[in-house]
Amino acid sequence: IAILMTIAHVQTGLWKDSVRLWRHTLAVTTENGVAERGLGTALLKAGQVDEAIAHDREALRIRPGDANGLTNLANALLEKKELPEAIEHYREVVRLRPDDSEVRRNLGKALAQNGAPEKAAEEFRAALKIKPDDSDAAYSLGNLLLEQGRAEESFAWFRQAIRAKANNLAAHYNLAIALSRTNRADEAIAEFRETIRLQPRHADAHNNLAIALLKKDQVQAAIAEWRSVLQIQPGNADIHNNLAVALLREKQLDAAIAEWRETLRLQPDKAGTALSLAWILATSPESAMRNGSEALTLAQRAYRIAGERNLMIFRVLAAAYAELGQFPDAIEVAEKGEERADEYPAIARLLQGDLALYREGIPLRDPSHGLGADAAP
Repeated sequence: IAILMTIAHVQTGLWKDSVRLWRHTLAVTTENGVAERGLGTALLKAGQVDEAIAHDREALRIRPGDANGLTNLANALLEKKELPEAIEHYREVVRLRPDDSEVRRNLGKALAQNGAPEKAAEEFRAALKIKPDDSDAAYSLGNLLLEQGRAEESFAWFRQAIRAKANNLAAHYNLAIALSRTNRADEAIAEFRETIRLQPRHADAHNNLAIALLKKDQVQAAIAEWRSVLQIQPGNADIHNNLAVALLREKQLDAAIAEWRETLRLQPDKAGTALSLAWILATSPESAMRNGSEALTLAQRAYRIAGERNLMIFRVLAAAYAELGQFPDAIEVAEKGEERADEYPAIARLLQGDLALYREGIPLRDPSHGLGADAAP
């Protein structure tokens, strides 16, 4: 009994691990195509793609033209992004088994990734005709349409994917994105919230929910969402920047400045953030908020990064010089900006107004802190 128990323990140890089981099978057999294919499948699930491909090829050497072997090899090749060969094998399986919805769906994925969206859509539709409740195929078709800019058409497919699988996270999220792009804010918000319910640490869903809430002037709710993102991704410079904008909307100026400084610490070459912060530091009516030297440093940094492509750089740079009392420099920069703003009359008018102040030796003050008609973008 003790000997049999020992043997049984060893054997069950092999059965617990699919890779070990199939390796053992190959060790005690020869020319075993089923075992080669089984090992290829197990290795692919374990993320060992190259080795999976090798065993899938060996399975097909032993059993040429086997539909299951071709499918396994195509799946592994798709995982490795070796798309032309994957497509070739999927097409052969479709010829052998035209009613295999999973193969047609995966063929669609390979075609989409290989730059053939219309052919991919045909395969997704074929898969759904065979199996209407294929949530992955419906999602894939919706996603294909969304990537083509056909957001309205994508709705039905994302919803079909959700009906087939209520917890299809990607379908909920991409439906929310599609709804956002077509200005269906309330529906988009509901789908972003459902995405977060399914995956509370979905940073992109929190961020896009915050953007949607901000557009509806639900600023405090947006701030809460961006703070949630920062709990997940504390080093995300874009989120610190977004949070700063929302805090500014709530007139939390100190907090906004702190978030912009953190943005620039994480990503020093964000010219737009440098300009936004420089504008406040140069033009805030609150003297405690102003810092002309820092404003000038930030505006000069933005100029080095973006050059003269953004005409508002001239305005912010001039305001920083004026805050430091360097009015000749402020006038020179503002005049240069005005010359380049011929095709942008709104910016030209702003610079003309600024110049009138600088010629009188008066620095610029913006009570809106960048949110009003005189704001720097």
